This record gives sequence, structure tokens and C-alpha cells, in this order.
Amino acid sequence: MSNVRTLIQPAKNRTSNLLSADEIKKEELNILLAFKELCSSLNLKYTLIGGTLLGAIRHQGFIPWDDDIDVGMPRYDYMKMIDFIHHNHSLKRLELEDIYLVPLEESTFVKLVSTKVHVQERFNQNPGHLWIDIMPIDGLPDSAAATQKLYRRVTFYRKILSMSYANPHEGTTFLRKIVKRCFQSIDRNHWLGKKAMHKINRIAKENPYGSTGYVGALTNGLYGAGERMPIKGYEDTVEVTFEGERFKAMSCWDSYLTGIYGDYMTLPPVEKRVNHQMKAWRE
Repeated sequence: MSNVRTLIQPAKNRTSNLLSADEIKKEELNILLAFKELCSSLNLKYTLIGGTLLGAIRHQGFIPWDDDIDVGMPRYDYMKMIDFIHHNHSLKRLELEDIYLVPLEESTFVKLVSTKVHVQERFNQNPGHLWIDIMPIDGLPDSAAATQKLYRRVTFYRKILSMSYANPHEGTTFLRKIVKRCFQSIDRNHWLGKKAMHKINRIAKENPYGSTGYVGALTNGLYGAGERMPIKGYEDTVEVTFEGERFKAMSCWDSYLTGIYGDYMTLPPVEKRVNHQMKAWRE
């Protein structure tokens, strides 16, 4: 499979009008609604996860300062989605991309995008389209200690992967910029990044979905072992409100959010309220 599945035609008229934060969120919500419709038509399971689920519970929509959407799917449904889109070219308005320029099935997660809206993130050197993130949900060990070890392994490779594809000209400190440039002078063709990606996927598949009593979005690995969920709590879903629309969430959302954020109903300090720092414009 190629790394991009084109399901919408790019607009012919090019403009460079930057979108406001509210306009970006509206476009992302439209992508999420299209994804929900696709899952319903194909009988695929999904749930809101991460900050998107937190936003639904705490704000009934986007976290005010945030600008992304994350969903999770059991790996078998995740792969069905990729395969269906690959073989069905009659769909419109949707396209799957990965951020690492590799075949979709080899990526650690994929993005569902609207090719009508272009974006450039500060810390990502590859321009792309406005997106929602779709994460595969994999099995996790029944042992909490074994799960923590698994996440530590993924975190190690995720840092290599991030360094390989990061924008070497941007960084929160001068030292970070230097480290990125030094790393990428060695990893010119992203071979270390691709090797790390392969390792992450192998680790994620060590415990196939359904073979244990727990699951999590291991390939993302951003939240660590705190996101570990009982599979029954994940598969038993409830509906939550997000920007006036109803979406699926795992029934164990309270313990899931507590594991990730602790006291998740308390707002974080102002200095920790960050977004993707991206510019978006319609073509």
C-alpha cells in the first residue's frame, strides 16, 4: 500500500487565507463526523481518547486551548478501515495519511485529513493537511509491572522516531535545536526513525488485542502505562457530547482519565496549556 489514499479531489482555486482557531476546530469536527459515519456504515468500533475525551467530559467539546482530535480503534478494526479505504475509491472528502512517509500499515498511527485545508506545524518539518489522529488499540499484559516495562520500551523508540522527523530548525531551547541537527546529520534518510517505528509496532503486537484482559494505545505511548484499561471497560461504550454531537467513549472513561491526568477536572496551570502551534489555510 502507498502512504496516501486519495479520497477527495484537491480544490482547484488556491488561496492562502489563514484560518482562525475556531475555524480550525470546525473543520476538525467535520472530519470527526465523517469518521463516525464511516465507522457506523462499516460496523467498526472506535472511541474518543486522550485530550479529546477529556474535552468531552470536562468541556463538552474541545479543550479551549487545544486544537486536535484523537480517536482509538481496536487494531483489527483499525486495519479494516485502512484496507477498506485502500480498496474503495468512491468515498469523498476523506483521505488517510501518515506523518512518516511510509506505507500506512507500517506507521504507528494514521491521520484522517481534509485535503482542502493545509497546515504547517512549528515542530514538524513536513507540511500536511488538517487532521484527526487515529490510534490502534492493542493488548497489554495482565501484569501492571509488565505493562510499565512495555511502555518504557516504546518511549525509548518513540523519542528516536520523534527526533528523526522533527523540524531541526525549531525547538523550545537552543540546545534542543542543536541536538536535532546533530541527530539528523546521522539519520539523513530516516533509517533510524523507520527502524524505531518497526520496533514500536513489533512491541505493540506482542500481546494481540483480546489475548489479555487489558488494552491501550501503545504505539502512541504518549500517556504511559496510566492509560491501561480493562478490555471489558473499553469495549462497553457510552455516548458523550463533543461540540454538540454524540460520540462513543469507553465506559471506564473515569479511571482512564484519572490514570492519565490524575485530577482531570482541575484545569492545568496556564503555562501548560499548549497547542500544536500550527498555521492552517484553505487551498
